[in-house]
Amino acid sequence: MLKEKGFKYLVMADGSAGLRLAKKYYEDERGANDASGTGMLPGSIIEFMNPFVLFIAQTITGNKKVPKNVVIKEQAATMIPIGTAIAQSFNYELAKSYGDMVGSEMEMMGINLWLAPALNIHRSISCGRNFEYYSEDPFVSGLMAAAITEGVQAHKGCATTIKHYAANNAETNRYCNNSQVSERAMREIYLRGFGLCVRKTQPHAVMTS
Repeated sequence: MLKEKGFKYLVMADGSAGLRLAKKYYEDERGANDASGTGMLPGSIIEFMNPFVLFIAQTITGNKKVPKNVVIKEQAATMIPIGTAIAQSFNYELAKSYGDMVGSEMEMMGINLWLAPALNIHRSISCGRNFEYYSEDPFVSGLMAAAITEGVQAHKGCATTIKHYAANNAETNRYCNNSQVSERAMREIYLRGFGLCVRKTQPHAVMTS
């Protein structure tokens, strides 16, 4: 329906340490498709899931079968350092260069929107996604996300999605978690990095928590 009104497909790829792509794929009239036959779930994750959890996950994400007689192709992307490692450099230009690497590959592979960078605060050492977040400091987090965004968006038709807005600092019970934060803490800690990044480099999208 939207296509008939002139809206084009928006091609997205997940992050955060570079583009997360299906290694094997095939092409049809709608573009590239994962050829692993596992839907949105990478094979590296599936091998660690028990059968029941895998069934539920594939029911939610889809499990598209690969058509017969299609040409299977292969692709790969550059892995950049994790967010925490980039932040430890305290080097804006270095972070920007990583964004430029990602942006150049997005341009080459026809990807419009990168679902990264993630800049939530390192509130708890046990958070399972701390590796992709930058810091416990909102100033450092905001600057690093801005640098990555500047590098990516220097490439025509390529954009970032800063995430996860906001106060998203845990993975346990992620769908039922209730973050209760004072207004001062929200403004001074959890929102500050997002505000800094938006004002400095204007990322084209924001992903909610």
